[in-house]
Amino acid sequence: MIRHAVTAILVAILITTGIVVVNQDQAATEAVAAEAPRAGYSEIQKDSVLAKAAHAAEVARAKAAEEAKAKAKAKAAKALAAKKAKEAAAAAEKKRAAERASRSAKPRKVNSVSVPASAAVTLACIRKHESGNNYQRISSTGKFQGAYQLHSGYAPAWAKRYGQGDWAGTPVHKWPPAVQDAVALGLGKDSNWGAWDNHTSYYCPGF
Repeated sequence: MIRHAVTAILVAILITTGIVVVNQDQAATEAVAAEAPRAGYSEIQKDSVLAKAAHAAEVARAKAAEEAKAKAKAKAAKALAAKKAKEAAAAAEKKRAAERASRSAKPRKVNSVSVPASAAVTLACIRKHESGNNYQRISSTGKFQGAYQLHSGYAPAWAKRYGQGDWAGTPVHKWPPAVQDAVALGLGKDSNWGAWDNHTSYYCPGF
């Protein structure tokens, strides 16, 4: 009798709380049907219990379906966001590549500079001692480049300062001779021709 009462209470709890496993709703319903007579339920009460159990199972199935649908929707949204991010990154890289290509294709201006005769002699002397008059020369360390062996770290700023800004992003040894001459002339004048080492200053006039 006590066992039957406990069973009846458990059945009532299952029904009122809606705790019905979706995959086991049929087994649960059958268990309720089998236990109802022993619990002292009448046929009407039995039908009511079964109806409530079926309803709880239906609610549980609907809830599980909604949760599955929500998870699928979230997964799809995540995949779409990842795809859009990948496409945006690819588009940004394509734009940067186009900009780089545009800069490379853009004609770079060489601003001609008038070189006084005395300065021309000095520049020729510097070229001879610094690079053997080789405008493409690069030092063993790669730090000094061009006919005047200009410091590669400072050369971009010098190019801008002396009117050759279009070449600031290009290695010195790839500058046209006229650009290297113009930058060396400006640097020489500003430093009173002291921008080169003592060895060069010893042999070249104008220091």
